Amino acid sequence: MKRWNCLAWFGLGILMLLPVTRGRADDTTPDVPPAVIKQVRPEYPDTLLRLGNTGRVTLAFIVTETGEVRGPTVLAATHPDFIGPAIEAVQQWRFRPATKSGAAVSARVAQVIDFRYVNGSGVEAFSVPRRPPKEFPEELRYDTPPLVSRTVACVYPYELLLSGTKGEASVAFLVDERGMTREVTVQKATHPEFGAALKAAMEAWRFAPAQKNGRPSQALLARTQKFDLGNRDLLITAETRRLRRKLGQDEKVDFVPFSALDAPPEVIYRMVPVYPPDLREPGGTGTVTVEFIIDRQGIPQFPRVVDATRPEFGWAALTAIREWRFSPVLSGGKAVDFRVRQPLEFRREVVPPVSQLDSVEQEATQK
Repeated sequence: MKRWNCLAWFGLGILMLLPVTRGRADDTTPDVPPAVIKQVRPEYPDTLLRLGNTGRVTLAFIVTETGEVRGPTVLAATHPDFIGPAIEAVQQWRFRPATKSGAAVSARVAQVIDFRYVNGSGVEAFSVPRRPPKEFPEELRYDTPPLVSRTVACVYPYELLLSGTKGEASVAFLVDERGMTREVTVQKATHPEFGAALKAAMEAWRFAPAQKNGRPSQALLARTQKFDLGNRDLLITAETRRLRRKLGQDEKVDFVPFSALDAPPEVIYRMVPVYPPDLREPGGTGTVTVEFIIDRQGIPQFPRVVDATRPEFGWAALTAIREWRFSPVLSGGKAVDFRVRQPLEFRREVVPPVSQLDSVEQEATQK
């Protein structure tokens, strides 16, 4: 049950106008920014509500000349379970459009959505030690810890999820002065696939960097992930369990063919895969083909790599696609499961240093 009377569902008045294209404002910048005229509450995820977890999502999107929302992109999210509800709600918002010289124009904006208790209770889902261990060297010691700004869920490896195999993995990683994760190293894993999945997820996490003497500094952190069907951090839903039963049947599973769909699948959010940091050659390219199922709610389930030029590209692709969201796929007006094969291309670009927020935005828009 949603306890709206004790929860603040989003932060009012935090709407920031962004350039439609990268760079300085120019003569296309609106004179008057868009203004919200209709808001829809996001649903607080039941799992996080029961546990008292709070958090926030920062979205960027286009407000069209007619005041509709298009192309939502996640700039930051403190838990992946908050992303879906935030996007679904914002897509139903309506705006008085921005204007330029009196004419309606499209505008790119950023909106912060907070999931918090009004009375101030609740805790962040992921926390960082307030102080580093005393034995850490001076260059890894900080006065203020890094703060999680974007989390990405681990992919439960296909065969292990299908068989219900449990396990865990642990990684250590460096958060640099820009809040980017570096040198993610698997410390232990009950199955190699669990270690690879956690490593790929942590390479996509972002932080507000640690501070030392008032300046950004590095921090060495660690994380352990348990893999089981009851883990709230793995995006295991009722649809996941239903499809697992379906895929576990002896007979071949038949999915609705493309020709029977009312319309092609429509992507409403697409996370761009993070180029694996271990593959450092500038200009290096790679390709991956991923197969997955779009469930009846539009969420990708059971992603698996069909082919990949490097395993690292495969894990990065799986991690990103698990975050994608689609409109429900319809056949005869009824939501159905639909199996998809998606090719992805990786290309490493040489880019200048950027700020924390810009770095997240860049990854979400570079493809």
